[in-house]
Amino acid sequence: MRRLGGWLSAVCAVLMLSAFGGGGVAPDIAAMTAPRMLHTATLLADGKVLITGGVVSIDLVALDSAELYDPTAKTFTALTARMISLRNQHTATRLPNGLVLIAGGSNNGDGDGMNTAEIYNPATQTFTALAATLTTPRGGHTATLLKNGRVLLTGGFFNSSSGLATAELYDPATQAFTAIAGTMTSAREGHAAALLRNGQVLVTGGSTSHVGLNTAEVYNPATQTFSALAATTTIIRMAHTATALPNGQVLLVGGAEPGFSTLDFAALDSAELYDPVANRFTAMNATLATPRGGHTATLLPNSKVLFTGGGTGSHTLVEILDTAEIGAR
Repeated sequence: MRRLGGWLSAVCAVLMLSAFGGGGVAPDIAAMTAPRMLHTATLLADGKVLITGGVVSIDLVALDSAELYDPTAKTFTALTARMISLRNQHTATRLPNGLVLIAGGSNNGDGDGMNTAEIYNPATQTFTALAATLTTPRGGHTATLLKNGRVLLTGGFFNSSSGLATAELYDPATQAFTAIAGTMTSAREGHAAALLRNGQVLVTGGSTSHVGLNTAEVYNPATQTFSALAATTTIIRMAHTATALPNGQVLLVGGAEPGFSTLDFAALDSAELYDPVANRFTAMNATLATPRGGHTATLLPNSKVLFTGGGTGSHTLVEILDTAEIGAR
């Protein structure tokens, strides 16, 4: 996740996959205002989607720009305000009060995690630095809003050689990050996470020490502990997305499968569903038109899933895209 020679030159094209397993695509959606990979996309209270940061070139120099997607007009508009810091491989989480917590990431191609955070205010369309810092610098991590209003941050990388199994919580009431004693069952970076209906958090895939994972685990907020699932994903995935669907299942899409070295991987066009009742991952027949990773997936109010940005190619040639599409049920 930290180096383009790893999974970073993953996939491209931006498609919209229906939240119910495929369907047609609507080609009339406008392009983003900038090509982006390793960025974030966050659904705001007004139904628009905030897109922040990422990278625009293979040297992994991060962006501080942001834009908004309007699902009614199907257009992207650049924000005048810039983020406080350059960031890629960061997280962005809408808090219960409507503000967006932007945390961690990396601002260079050396694979160094950041411990800073900032807040986006949709009312003023401005970014403000948060005084509190993460307990551990991390990039390539996940952030999930829990039912109690706190945000769970898991894993990621500290630097180019240190993957993390640690986790921490952000409390909007105190505006503070606190490390939790429980650690993940495996160090992970480039993984994905989604909130389940029972309030627990599903964590899937990623890599550790450049080795891809097909394992999954769940975080229990009541005990602040992680437990490995017996079920495994149908294939190894890293740089993928995980989206909790209205029916309670979780949709995993795209990503990359590592090969025998950090310069050898295969981008993915596949998708699968996790059923928490059956505790089972099932491959979907539908596939993406183009393999992709380093993208985002956002569940829209109409229950469709928006995918933005991403890259295509290999470790020798990567094209980062500004395109976006939306899937029809």
